[in-house]
Amino acid sequence: MPQFRVEFIEQGEEFVAELYSPEGGELIGRTETAYPTQAAALLAVIQLFKGALARRKRPSPGRRSRPKGSPRRAAPKRKASSRKARKPPKRRSARR
Repeated sequence: MPQFRVEFIEQGEEFVAELYSPEGGELIGRTETAYPTQAAALLAVIQLFKGALARRKRPSPGRRSRPKGSPRRAAPKRKASSRKARKPPKRRSARR
């Protein structure tokens, strides 16, 4: 696992942190502001690193697209009717 190097530069009584690449040793990032402690500067570098690795959010749907509703469940199936109920009615005779 690669190990990044963090160096602290003291500016008066405050610190600036720099993050260096594990492979070439080149400077990757530096905090813009000076922090009162090394721990605070380190946390700022970690947030900077996390922000660089964060996945981009998917774009929101355009104004012209309709809002998508949640899918609805299908209606329950009806029970099959019995054979007796499906029989055609008997013909009546023409005699009375």
